[in-house]
Amino acid sequence: MARYEAIVLAKDSYIIQQSGIIPPTGTQLNIQGKSTVQFPTGNIRNSAYNIISDESDMCYIEFPHSPAYSKKRLVSSASTIFVRSHNLTLGGPFTTSAPERYLKGAIATGAFGGKNPFFRGTFQRNEVRNRSGVLFDDIGTNASLDYAGSTGNFARFFTIAFNIWTDPSFGYPVRITPNGGISFQSTFVIDSHRGQRPPQALQIYEDVAITVTNLTPATGFINEKETNRFSWLMSYSQFGVGEELRQQSATFQWRIAGSSQINTRTVTGANQFIDIPAFTFPKGLIEWRVQITSNDNIASPFSNWHQLSNFDGIPEKPAGLFPGGGVRDGMKPILFSWLYRNPMSTPQSAFEIQITYNNGQSWINLAPKRTTSSTEFTAAPNTIIPTNSANSVGWRVRVYNTDDVASEWSNIVYFVVYPAPQTPVWRSVEIGKTRPLCTWTSIGQVAFQIQITGREPPIIFDSGEVYGEVKQYRIPEYIANGNYLFRVRIKNMRGMWSNWTDYEATILTPKRIAVELTGKAAKNAALLNWTVDITE
Repeated sequence: MARYEAIVLAKDSYIIQQSGIIPPTGTQLNIQGKSTVQFPTGNIRNSAYNIISDESDMCYIEFPHSPAYSKKRLVSSASTIFVRSHNLTLGGPFTTSAPERYLKGAIATGAFGGKNPFFRGTFQRNEVRNRSGVLFDDIGTNASLDYAGSTGNFARFFTIAFNIWTDPSFGYPVRITPNGGISFQSTFVIDSHRGQRPPQALQIYEDVAITVTNLTPATGFINEKETNRFSWLMSYSQFGVGEELRQQSATFQWRIAGSSQINTRTVTGANQFIDIPAFTFPKGLIEWRVQITSNDNIASPFSNWHQLSNFDGIPEKPAGLFPGGGVRDGMKPILFSWLYRNPMSTPQSAFEIQITYNNGQSWINLAPKRTTSSTEFTAAPNTIIPTNSANSVGWRVRVYNTDDVASEWSNIVYFVVYPAPQTPVWRSVEIGKTRPLCTWTSIGQVAFQIQITGREPPIIFDSGEVYGEVKQYRIPEYIANGNYLFRVRIKNMRGMWSNWTDYEATILTPKRIAVELTGKAAKNAALLNWTVDITE
């Protein structure tokens, strides 16, 4: 991976004491340190003195992520602060008028992890904390200010090693190791982020490696007769990256398994998928892979080849047939369902259903081959009419895969259907009567219903449900001469109605005329009277 350098200035700095946060005093930060001497056991003259920190300020300096490398990963940072003065209040081997010096932070790329956080005791550690004051890690090395004798000059710079995290802000602890065993308090005065010489950091960045993950479908079956979607995800570690990375483009490749001829398609933009049209792939084993490029123009390696098959498995014999047993009303829709099973977990493409009334000696196509993935079929009312005395119906189904290969027929399952009564048969309608008599024949009748309409609706007469086994009925209302449609249906003992049966008739009644004549004598004449009676 390529590496890049950037020098950035601090964007914030402040002091944290036990009493709280103290912002810069103008352009400077005053850092107080307080320590005491602990004598070790053994020979004092031959032993080094250790410093226990009772209390100290923490100087926090926050550096921004370089805008020029916002899509790069920050891997290390070397910080520099400018010390304007350093004062010892209790004396010691330090001079009280140290010249202005830079304190430099060293570049460190090693991981933190595994070291104890700072605690009071004989250990002297440098700390790095986040802006909220939470301890990130213990650096584990002493930071010391050494003077060459009493000349008042630094012999070497103050060094702090630290790692990098997402927010590159850190705090400098004040830990001073004197050259002699003397208790002291000290004060550093450094330039703040507002000062003439603000803290700065040399940041090291590198390109962010991206990979292709979650390729789907990774294995299994694809149907070359349909549009197929291939998808993937772009993956990378967001640690130390200032701006979210996105896919800028992708290269999709496919080939016949083992072939050297590769077909390539390009995806432009952030969509992490591609739809390949139906009939693009030949029959056989297909392999595919993807390479992506981020919006930082960094390309991933190609993913591994993933192999798919468009040879569908032979479907298993259907199971779970319903209905299997029980009684159904033949006058209502009857739902049939089954389970489709395929070793490739592919969908059903078609089915066909047959029924038998004689235990499989002969079959009737209830549902000839239908192209659908549905594993249900509904038979219309009065479609299934058993011809045996037990009213028993057997049925079976077979299914087809996406290659139009059929399974075996399922096992036969049976159920009972109570069919509608047989449709009655008209005998006659009296056409010479204004209240005609209707007669018919039927089987299993316990009730009937008669309706009369003209050549077009509406209904001009409806008997309603009339109970009885009698197969004739005189219309109780007078029907004018004209053309009519009579229809009748019957109900059986299970409450099931037959289909209607129609009878067209023309009502035409003969006219009977009766004349009654009376007369009586008058002068020179006879007076006659008569009446006319016309009946139908």
